[in-house]
Amino acid sequence: MSRDALDDRITEVSEALFLLKVPIRSVPQDVKHEIADSLVDNRDYLEQVRWALIARGYLPKPEK
Repeated sequence: MSRDALDDRITEVSEALFLLKVPIRSVPQDVKHEIADSLVDNRDYLEQVRWALIARGYLPKPEK
């Protein structure tokens, strides 16, 4: 992935953090990079970031 593409994905992650009301500074930069690198095109980035944050313990698991 090119540097520009990764920067765009990191921006998407930061926007998703804002929308999910997760303090951007509470998620380390390396975790943001890891999530950005794992995003799949043509899928809802917000949902992908939400589940990545749940998996890493930054958001609570949804109740069943």
